[in-house]
Amino acid sequence: ARQRDTLAFEELARRYVPPMIHLAREMLLSNEAAWDAVQDALLDAQRALPRFRGEASFHTWLRRLVTTRCLKVLRRQRTLPIESLDEPLAGSQGLTLADCVADWRHDPVAALEQGYLQQALAQAVCELPPALRAVLVLREVENLSYEEIADVLRIPVGTMRSRLARARDFLRTRLEHWR
Repeated sequence: ARQRDTLAFEELARRYVPPMIHLAREMLLSNEAAWDAVQDALLDAQRALPRFRGEASFHTWLRRLVTTRCLKVLRRQRTLPIESLDEPLAGSQGLTLADCVADWRHDPVAALEQGYLQQALAQAVCELPPALRAVLVLREVENLSYEEIADVLRIPVGTMRSRLARARDFLRTRLEHWR
């Protein structure tokens, strides 16, 4: 792939696109924006691959490129994205808001409350500054270690810990009335 073998790069992309889409979807809260960010990151990777030194794994390097692309999108976007009732909710493993409201097998009031809680959480995450959102998603959704997050974002571990604590405090404050 480093020697511009298109088939080799396509194989790398096929292997790593699903986890990168998941990461971008959790950061951007939009399927369309996630696909755009990953596509742009793959173009960046293809251009830069001959200079890839292999100091980190390809997966880590690509995660860094995707995270950087997502942060650029988040810095430009300051409003909550408009989502369809049919799009999966962030972190819900395919559950949509329509599913929460229309699931009559369970208590409809509880299902509606759960849907509203998930929407409130998504909105609160969206309101996080991009740097805090990136740390939160990489830790809580991607389950990266503190050291891996610091490496992906190229920040000291102490800075990463501070950002994570601020992100969690922000969410705790925003969702206090749901307790």
